[in-house]
Amino acid sequence: WRDMNLELLDPFRNSFPEVIEDTLEEGYATTCAFNRKGTLFATGCYDGRCIIWDFDTKGIATILKSKQVHPITSVAWSHNGKKLLASCNDYTVVVYDVLSGEAESVFSFSCVVSSVEMHPRDNSLCVLCPQLESPCLVRFDKVSHEKKVIPEVQEEMGREKKAPKNATGTVASFDRKGDRIFTGNSRGVITIVSVDKLEVLHHIKVSGGGMIKSIQFNRSSSGKDFLINSADRTIRLFTNPERIQDIEQLAEFTDPVNRMQWKKCGFSCDGGSSVPFIR
Repeated sequence: WRDMNLELLDPFRNSFPEVIEDTLEEGYATTCAFNRKGTLFATGCYDGRCIIWDFDTKGIATILKSKQVHPITSVAWSHNGKKLLASCNDYTVVVYDVLSGEAESVFSFSCVVSSVEMHPRDNSLCVLCPQLESPCLVRFDKVSHEKKVIPEVQEEMGREKKAPKNATGTVASFDRKGDRIFTGNSRGVITIVSVDKLEVLHHIKVSGGGMIKSIQFNRSSSGKDFLINSADRTIRLFTNPERIQDIEQLAEFTDPVNRMQWKKCGFSCDGGSSVPFIR
């Protein structure tokens, strides 16, 4: 049905919004995320609240209850949409039950967790990026959680070696299937680690050597590429083949006029070649 209607679409029309269609006015949002189906929209607020919006009616579906009063740094949905992870500025990560609106569990760290991401298939597995520590893989339930540090590799003077203790990663993300974890550090090195054994499979030295700010994967069914946003004001498009040794850079995106830093990058909703950027 979708292929039959492709001929009726305007080939010159973009697949992403070109104007602001609506605004959601409740609280001061610091971060946001859609669920997998795009029907619900979660916002983390400066006052510690997490608000779930119904994206069809643009109304509030629920406000998640918690004792947190510090700003939310990141939110992430589980694959089934029944749980929401929220990292706070008070060194904690809260697991919410979306249906009841209650906090299931809270676990603490020794520093602020800047970003969280749920496994694309496992609803009890996530990666966290503390600001002063290495990224970690966390398996959790209602009672406890198990944290494992994700190993990193840096490249120095043409030799490969394990990163020193003061070399912490800046970002971590699961690939589309959730079999591998891609981490980036301040030296512009991407380390690829297996999820099951936490073994370093491969590493990539990004040209330019700038700090890795974000890694975004093409989540569509046919997606085989990913984007890397670096501190050198360049976004790079890479392939993501089954054989990780065949990963190669396809393109670079920069702002040659203003030379501004990109804040966010991502793929279009259909997973096509068009890539929207936010400055």
